[in-house]
Amino acid sequence: MIPALAAAAVLGLIVGSFLTVVVHRTATAEPMLFGRSRCPRCARTLTWRELLPVFSFLRQRGRCRTCRGPIPIAYPAIELATAGLFILVAWRTASGAIAAPPFAPAAAGWGAGALGLVTFLYSALFAAAAVAVSAYDFRYRLIPQRFVAPLAIAGGAAQVAGAFAAGSPAPLIASAASAAGAFL
Repeated sequence: MIPALAAAAVLGLIVGSFLTVVVHRTATAEPMLFGRSRCPRCARTLTWRELLPVFSFLRQRGRCRTCRGPIPIAYPAIELATAGLFILVAWRTASGAIAAPPFAPAAAGWGAGALGLVTFLYSALFAAAAVAVSAYDFRYRLIPQRFVAPLAIAGGAAQVAGAFAAGSPAPLIASAASAAGAFL
């Protein structure tokens, strides 16, 4: 269990580091996947050593190596929050407290390990999205549609797959009614 939790923590730090880019670049309309990371103050391109989640912040004492400008504390906070949530999701998945995703019956022949991994990744996706939405909302007092729409699509697709796997539309109808009720 310890190696799985450690792996979840490392994955959470990496995803959290990417989420800091998502939050910053969504606000500035820069491309998410292209372009190197740079200092928010002097715009110098960062080296790989300056991009290690949390550790770079601590090693540089929260300052840019070039201009000595402060690095926002939100960066390591987002990385640590994501790592913490990923650890919690991994622990709760391993203990059986997190139910398998709605499409799990389709994966019945996979085996417990693969199903646990799918459950973790599915739940971690929503945990990471919650961090991104919270960080963006905290900073800009706004929740962009581009954060919410993919989650709605992923959740809806999982529900549809679950209904097909179960051979009954009942779970899909119940989910649709719940979703409609949330917007009323």
